[in-house]
Amino acid sequence: FEGGVRGGGPQRVAETLHRLTGLTINHFLYVDLLGFQRIVETLGGVEMCVPFEVHDPLAGLDLQPGCQTLDGKQALGYVRTRHAPCDESAPDLHRIARQQQFLRAVINRMLEPSELVNAPNLVEPVLASLTRDRELAIADLAFLVGQLRGISTGAVEFRAVPAVPDAATPPGSS
Repeated sequence: FEGGVRGGGPQRVAETLHRLTGLTINHFLYVDLLGFQRIVETLGGVEMCVPFEVHDPLAGLDLQPGCQTLDGKQALGYVRTRHAPCDESAPDLHRIARQQQFLRAVINRMLEPSELVNAPNLVEPVLASLTRDRELAIADLAFLVGQLRGISTGAVEFRAVPAVPDAATPPGSS
């Protein structure tokens, strides 16, 4: 993502993913840390079932186990912490798993009938927290959201792309 959003980072990521997987990336949506926090706040928080107590002063996180609604700051700390009780063996993998768990919770929240009805009121504040490529029209995003109706998070598949270049071989190479 060298160069960031304005320096061609999304295009570099798309080209790298294409080389590694053969997938074509047509558009991008980018959210920074503050935008992430604002989106969670716009949704009124996101309910998470936290399996363990988490105290991480570096992430500003102090959570008890159990189901609870995380506000933007708590959610950001939860997906970023590397100091949860399970993190000693493989902190990055556990952090990725928490991020995926959180994304499932956000998807579940956004697909609730009450949120779908409220979707027109969410568009402007959510888009204000995102950066999108110039060709990605708001109408395209609305169409995409409409396509998500009826999809459960059980039908959503998450992938962790290797961060080490030698860990992946592009299709067609030996």
